[in-house]
Amino acid sequence: MSKNTDPLLHPVRLYDALDIANRPCAVPASPGVYAFYFDKPPPGIDASGCHWVDQHVLLYVGISPKPPPANGRAPSRSNLRQRLRTHYYGNAAGSTLRRTLGCLLRDDLGIKLRRVGSGGRYTFTNPGEQRFAFYSCSFHFLKLLTLVLFIYTVPLDS
Repeated sequence: MSKNTDPLLHPVRLYDALDIANRPCAVPASPGVYAFYFDKPPPGIDASGCHWVDQHVLLYVGISPKPPPANGRAPSRSNLRQRLRTHYYGNAAGSTLRRTLGCLLRDDLGIKLRRVGSGGRYTFTNPGEQRFAFYSCSFHFLKLLTLVLFIYTVPLDS
């Protein structure tokens, strides 16, 4: 493995939803790469071949901002802090991680992914998104499935 991936695969510190919500926030408002480690894989996920750090399994890696679009549209102005807050407190339309976890936990949480408006946006609707946010940050949910992460800021020139 390269020295660039080592901080993601061997994190010194893992952060949780409260670290992301706190002000000042532990997450920098800068570009970077992040990884979500879980205490327990979601239902239906076989994590036996995944990377583990102590009792945490790596199941998701993301980057913010995303690469600029090839169609000439303006590039994303997002950063690590905004992206991680979207994963925890946004909606399924703005987070693949949130959408996937919500679908995996739909029976446990009593939520359903639905198309909203006339376009192609899908969310768990307002009550479902609130239920997901509550459970993703509550003590009970954290004992079942802790979302912990490591943040690695990547210099753009490396």
